[in-house]
Amino acid sequence: MSDTNVNLIINRVKQHFFAGEFSDVENVLTTALLQHNNNQQILYWLCQFYTQMRRFSSLIELFNVNKVPENCLNFHIGALRALKRHEVAITLLEELSDASPERQLLLATLYKEQGAKTQAIELLSQLIDTYPETIEAYWQLCQLTPELTTQQHQTLTLFVQQDEHPLRERALACYTLASVFDQAGDHARAFDYYAQGAKLKRRSFGNYQFDAELHELDNLAHAFHLAKSTTQPLDTQSQPIFIVGMPRSGTTLVEQIIASHSQVIGADELSDLMMATQQLLRKEKPASPYPHWADQLSSKAYSEIALNYYELTQPFQTKRYFTDKMPLNFKAIGIIKRAFPNAKIIHCKRNAHDTIWGNFRQLFGEGIRFSYNLNELTRYYLAYDKLMTHWHSLYPEAILTIDYEALVDDIEAQTARLCEYLELDFEVDCLAFFKSNRVVHTLSSQQVRQPIFKSGVGRWKNYEFAFGEVNALLDKDE
Repeated sequence: MSDTNVNLIINRVKQHFFAGEFSDVENVLTTALLQHNNNQQILYWLCQFYTQMRRFSSLIELFNVNKVPENCLNFHIGALRALKRHEVAITLLEELSDASPERQLLLATLYKEQGAKTQAIELLSQLIDTYPETIEAYWQLCQLTPELTTQQHQTLTLFVQQDEHPLRERALACYTLASVFDQAGDHARAFDYYAQGAKLKRRSFGNYQFDAELHELDNLAHAFHLAKSTTQPLDTQSQPIFIVGMPRSGTTLVEQIIASHSQVIGADELSDLMMATQQLLRKEKPASPYPHWADQLSSKAYSEIALNYYELTQPFQTKRYFTDKMPLNFKAIGIIKRAFPNAKIIHCKRNAHDTIWGNFRQLFGEGIRFSYNLNELTRYYLAYDKLMTHWHSLYPEAILTIDYEALVDDIEAQTARLCEYLELDFEVDCLAFFKSNRVVHTLSSQQVRQPIFKSGVGRWKNYEFAFGEVNALLDKDE
């Protein structure tokens, strides 16, 4: 098949995609794949489409009848990982002759998410010995064990000082060193590296506009100003539990407790609500930008968001409930209540100082950009708190707030509250959440495999010397 023909097909695919005609995208690609003897370029585009649409089951089915080419292997592994079929993904990676650092890092991540801590540590240590400048391996290792060898420490210290390395890699090195010093109780040196890493990470975002993100939170309250329920709930056998709040507020812990119940599937952090909404918006093309289209969408449109969401989350709908633990969905509560009138929403809240410090000390991916400057982070926290007050005023009975401090102080009482809210019988397995063998993708994957510990409460006080501006902003808001 000529490159010209492939390009014509791909151009048709792009036109359908940007028009929101997703069924046509799939039809064009699957038809072309059959007609052109499983052409690898077309197969790659179909994999990309299924991944972008989070249709991971469709992607895996595709490879049940097609050999996985090298350029599509990561799509296959990613789909298995998303569906928590880690055993299969691990077996595939272990059988590969390609032992590139990237593949070894992915294998170590799968081990870690599965709870195979020993295998992950062993693999990461070997990777560092063989490829000492694979900085992410140090970071991953530090999440599993608080100690580095003298040589590893020296390598990271030198790496941070060399400007020729990418900002993201230098930030990783800084956060790794900060974590080591934090575990050792050297909080002054730890903060120096946290602050340096935060600056490097912040610079890597280029022209990020914090004020625009802050204004979005204010605009949400204005756009979703009425407690509307514009649609009837869909008749489904499984219902989502949306777990929201600031990152590092206990959302993973709450999910692990709930997911230990016999009638709940823990689906982890899902971007499916955003995907379902984007699918609808590509089709409806509202006149106003987000979030000002809130009242422009019909009840049918919100029902379609719910329908899209249920299609995307179908693999998790095997019990009465499945969890959707995307913390920043606190911004989407207006959408949730209109698309899912009977939705269960659990808001996780933590002491302001611990929340702010928990975010600042954490190196996230690319989606939480407000956390790398203490001033901006504090202002974001205040805006989040104001927005949650708004949602509670609109839906006072619909949102259950779980305070992290109350949870770790009396897990049994708070678990009983959770079960009552979800209309589930109390099960003692929820108290033994740390024994669950479910795969956990999030940054707290190791913490939730341990019993409740209270050492995280008041942890910010070790860094109180750096909280002058934070305290001033919080005091001003009172």
